[in-house]
Amino acid sequence: MPAPAETPAGAPRGAIPRMQARRGPVAGIRQGKTMRLLLVEDDTLLGDGLRAGLELDGHSVDWVQDGDAARAALRAEDYGACVLDL
Repeated sequence: MPAPAETPAGAPRGAIPRMQARRGPVAGIRQGKTMRLLLVEDDTLLGDGLRAGLELDGHSVDWVQDGDAARAALRAEDYGACVLDL
């Protein structure tokens, strides 16, 4: 469920409300339930940030940087989900 929007005090009339920052587990995943994830991302900076965020939410993350490594990982291990860009 998204955080409620609020308009900052003193904002001009008709200003677009800001969404409050959401804290806690990823939307749609019950709190306390963790998953083993395969992250496929070739960009080092983005991959590192995604892995860190998912691990902070309690997930176990295996990170690979190309399709061949992803295919091998999927054949060798069981994952709850695979996160990749196209």
